Amino acid sequence: MLFAKEVVLRSSQDARLEGPLEQMVEVAAYADSNLAGRRPGRRRKGERGGPRGSLP
Repeated sequence: MLFAKEVVLRSSQDARLEGPLEQMVEVAAYADSNLAGRRPGRRRKGERGGPRGSLP
């Protein structure tokens, strides 16, 4: 996401975009960190689980 921000800033050369793009990066990072545990197939740190029939 930071790379995309830099590409947009360098290609447009419009300094007014820096603030909104930075906010977009912050929102995306926040959403990614908070939604990571809710995605199917992912477990939070410390959760147990595995294929059925496996030992704990």
